[in-house]
Amino acid sequence: MRRGLGVASAVLLGTSALWATSCIEPLSLQSDIAARLAEAVCNEGCGCGGQACSDWALEEGARLASQAEMFDLVFDEECLSRRIAAHADNGCQPTSQDEELRCGVGCNLLHGDRGIGNNCVGGVGFSNCDPGLVCSDGFCADPCSDSAAGRSCVDFQCEFPTRCDFESEICVAPPREGEACLNGSQCEGGLECIAGTCSGPRGDGEACMGHSQCTSRNCPAGFCAPRPAAGESCRGQVPCATGLACEDDVCVETPQPGDPCPCGINQACHNGVCRYNGALQCGGSFLVR
Repeated sequence: MRRGLGVASAVLLGTSALWATSCIEPLSLQSDIAARLAEAVCNEGCGCGGQACSDWALEEGARLASQAEMFDLVFDEECLSRRIAAHADNGCQPTSQDEELRCGVGCNLLHGDRGIGNNCVGGVGFSNCDPGLVCSDGFCADPCSDSAAGRSCVDFQCEFPTRCDFESEICVAPPREGEACLNGSQCEGGLECIAGTCSGPRGDGEACMGHSQCTSRNCPAGFCAPRPAAGESCRGQVPCATGLACEDDVCVETPQPGDPCPCGINQACHNGVCRYNGALQCGGSFLVR
């Protein structure tokens, strides 16, 4: 079954529906959440700072405010706190789009009140479904439920997260971590089929069939390897080792966030030290990479 969570924007802040439920003035609510985002993302730990990062936090508040008003959505404070904590625990990296549909992983900063099976609209971080549900292929679904498994899919579209086994013509639950698989599309969201088993990213020395299957994001010859060192190739968008940048497909030393100015590529001088200056590094994908 095709997964239908469309990519929208990153962080969703409120308008009329949020203001009605929060009892806080619109501007103070938006400013408060923008300030929390800036604190969570525009900091030394994430290597970010300066006006560009602050602007990002403010822009995210305004960009999807219309979504909340248009679809009469409610702001979920617990979800924002959870995402901020996960962002910090994950080295300032967001979850993947595929993981967002996985049981217990994603949550919507803005949600509605539509139950399972109802038509829905949604994107990254928002939907008009009930909390805990996802908007998949235009219908609200429970990513933790396999209740549709066992039904015929000859004249029936399998409900997410089940899929149609075209050989048996029966809806089946996707293999979970550690279970057998034939290809990556069979596995539960956030997992890949590696050597016939659904699993997450692998460590150095483990077999791989692509950079995405490695924690290091480096699969040079069928096995995960450390990120390339200074002077080694970074062709194919392979990330370099910490402290290095990829220039002309070669890893080279460059100033790092926190180092004294002058700064390197995609960095800016902030209070005498270097900080990332681009929206991508500084939370432009806060919710989903």
